[in-house]
This record gives sequence, structure tokens and C-alpha cells, in this order.
Amino acid sequence: MIEKPILIKNLFSGERLAYLQQQVLELKKSPDLKLDDHTYHRHHISDPLEFKRIHFLEIMEIARHHFEEELYPSYCFLSFYLEGKGRCPAHFDRPQCYRTVDVCLNQRAKWALHVSPVFEQNPPLGQFEVTPEMRRTAIAYYLEPGDALLYSGVHQYHWRDQIAEDNFCDLVFFHFVKGSAESYC
Repeated sequence: MIEKPILIKNLFSGERLAYLQQQVLELKKSPDLKLDDHTYHRHHISDPLEFKRIHFLEIMEIARHHFEEELYPSYCFLSFYLEGKGRCPAHFDRPQCYRTVDVCLNQRAKWALHVSPVFEQNPPLGQFEVTPEMRRTAIAYYLEPGDALLYSGVHQYHWRDQIAEDNFCDLVFFHFVKGSAESYC
């Protein structure tokens, strides 16, 4: 089991990335798309069919290999952060997100994901303010379209500051659990 995030450059690239970006454009028109404009300022959709297929058929083996443990998909989640408004407050994830493969699909400019270098065993759930100490010690990861970051959101706090006025970011989160996926779905 790893305790340090792993950056995978070009997990998706070329025609494959272009195909996924086209899927995102179609999903942005979906009636299943929800708006979270109170905290995150993003549109989101859970378990869209094509991404769920990728979750089970491709990403699961990548996660098992890199995390070095038996993992099962719980759910995938697409987030489309709004220009100049999107943000992700500091938080720990819920148990359904035991391990995460966070993939940048599209953006205008790089947008840092800050991840704690400390692997905490029993962290609190919920959001909290970023302290100067957290800013000093967290590691900033800058994903480009197609890049992935593998980390444990339930053990490492993470956040994104408010996105720049002229930027947007489309991400997909592939979440995994340890044990049987059926107990979490």
C-alpha cells in the first residue's frame, strides 16, 4: 500500500483523450447534470456509462497495481468547475473514496491540487479552512489534460484554491474501496 500520491503523466492521450473530452461535451448537455453552486461552484454527474465502463475495465487494474492492494470500484464522478468560481475546500473524503484516481480531462491552464504529505489514520470528515501550516507542508500537483493523480482522500486532506477567472477544469474521479464494492454502492 502506498502512502504518497503517485502522478501518472498521460494516462490518457491522443485520440483516446480527445474521445473522452468529446464525451464530456456531450455529458455537459445531460439532464442528469447537477449544479453545486454553494461550495464547489461546479456541475457534476455520477457514474456516466462510458466512464463507469472505463472505471471497471481499465482504471481498476491501474489502481490495484499502483496502490498494491485489492480494490473495487465504488463510483466515478465527473466535475466541471466553473470559470473563475470553482474551488474545492480542504477536506478528507468519505469511506467510498478509500483510494482515488483523479484525472484531468480538460482545462485552460493548470490548476493545483494540494495534497497533505501526512497519511492520517482516523481523520475527521467534513470541510475546514486551509491553515498557513497546511499551505507550507502540502504538495501542489499540477495535472495536464490526460494526467492522473493517485492518492488516498480518506487519509490525506486535499484542496484546490479558487480557479482563475479565465480558467475552467473538467475532472473525473475514479473512487475505490477495499473489500466488496457491493457493500458501498
